[in-house]
Amino acid sequence: MSAPMWLGTGLLVLLGAIFGWKKPAWTLPVLIALIPWRVPFFGDFYPAIPFFLGAMLGRSEAILEMLVEQRLFALATLLFPLWLVCSASWALQPAFVSGLLLKWLVVVGAAWLAATEDSPDPRLLVLGLFVGILPHALWGFSERMHWIVPIGDPAVLKMRVIDFQDSIRGKALFWHPNRLAEFTEQCGLVLVGAGLAGVLPRLAGIGVLAACAAAWATGSTGGMATIFGGAVLCAGWMRISDKARRDAIPVLLAAGLAALLIGTWAFISHGGIGSRQIIFDFAQQQIAERPWLGAGAGNWPLLVGASSLDVSRFWFTGHAHSLPLHLWVELGLPGVLLVGVFFLLPVARAQGSLAGAPVGWAGVGTGATFAVLGILAHNLVHYFLRDPVDGLMTGIVLGLVVSVARRSAPQSVISKDNSA
Repeated sequence: MSAPMWLGTGLLVLLGAIFGWKKPAWTLPVLIALIPWRVPFFGDFYPAIPFFLGAMLGRSEAILEMLVEQRLFALATLLFPLWLVCSASWALQPAFVSGLLLKWLVVVGAAWLAATEDSPDPRLLVLGLFVGILPHALWGFSERMHWIVPIGDPAVLKMRVIDFQDSIRGKALFWHPNRLAEFTEQCGLVLVGAGLAGVLPRLAGIGVLAACAAAWATGSTGGMATIFGGAVLCAGWMRISDKARRDAIPVLLAAGLAALLIGTWAFISHGGIGSRQIIFDFAQQQIAERPWLGAGAGNWPLLVGASSLDVSRFWFTGHAHSLPLHLWVELGLPGVLLVGVFFLLPVARAQGSLAGAPVGWAGVGTGATFAVLGILAHNLVHYFLRDPVDGLMTGIVLGLVVSVARRSAPQSVISKDNSA
């Protein structure tokens, strides 16, 4: 690492620590605004990571207090990383475990950091989400419209199917369009909840439109489905009473089962979903060989590299294009179940408390809930954790759900320093 990179990294860590210690209300908004930025001049440097590490240091006392209070949340987020570490004992290549562990620890840390969010006013958060989305949405949209030439080597852009046969998939500064889509869809759904709850509704509305434009620009049908479908469900969920929600649960479960059956039938009748069918079939073969323990965390590239050329094409070497399949291959069925606990247990436990939170924050919590569910739905056919920075927003939305639920709990520990 060059001297300028060391200096820049150190300054960002220091800045994050100062914000976390002295200006906690600004910490998440600034972090969210930093997430999409990549500095290609310094070996793909992501400024959000050092700022995040500094913020964790600055908020360490609040994080420890939160974890003592929210023991079930702490347990839910720690079980999967512990299983991941254990997989080193049976992994085909134990050294590969560390890379995946680092990525998931970022998700865990971001969730813990966001769970300590205790500002009285959610407007700063909405502003951070807006600033995080808007420039990249406009940039990605301009790339798709051929107003801006995508940054990068033309040959590499064609190889990654970003600039291919005169059709551009907008990616802004992200390495890949899908990463931009997943970031904006999560931010957009939080803004849906905030806007419906009356928190800067015009700004939130513009942010949601920008998120839709960004998802369209990337060509991500999964991202667009998440935003539109999640927004409709979020709006409906916020507009009905608690009793109606309880009564709706059996209907939602039945509808979900019907959708799964219809989707499975469509998948079979249409012969799969394009080129992903190749890697899905390969993943299922690997699962059949090691269904319970898997090949070990981070060992997917080893399996693909040893396979036939049809399977080991470049866009399949990093992941299986499906979160459950990828984790099942590497960590067995227990790993998939523990990831379900990681995300769904905190969300399910928080739902009874969201209504008791302040109105604006209740909307943020509902939007964050649908952001968590949306990213999980999208990742049935994708994998959100290519690099550690990709886990920041997913961890943040999970932590926001817990943070909002804490506000309605009588034993909640709220920081005295709520200044902006």
